[in-house]
Amino acid sequence: MLPFLFEPVAETWSVCAFGPAERDCVTLAALLGGHARIGFENNLLMADGSLAPDNAALVRQFVETLRVLGRRPASAAELRAL
Repeated sequence: MLPFLFEPVAETWSVCAFGPAERDCVTLAALLGGHARIGFENNLLMADGSLAPDNAALVRQFVETLRVLGRRPASAAELRAL
């Protein structure tokens, strides 16, 4: 668990970002307990600055980032339960 400078709220919240900083914004949201949505309509670039070949590549990249940080994406059943 990462130390926080504040107490996370017990509310459901999400973030949506656009452009090259999308990945950083959604990663921070995930670390702070929020929900994040990523996709082609918001960003076309991979972490290395190259053009994403498709939306699935952006999702795979984010899932790998979550894994490295000890997080995981919600399952479809978990999202439906929200």
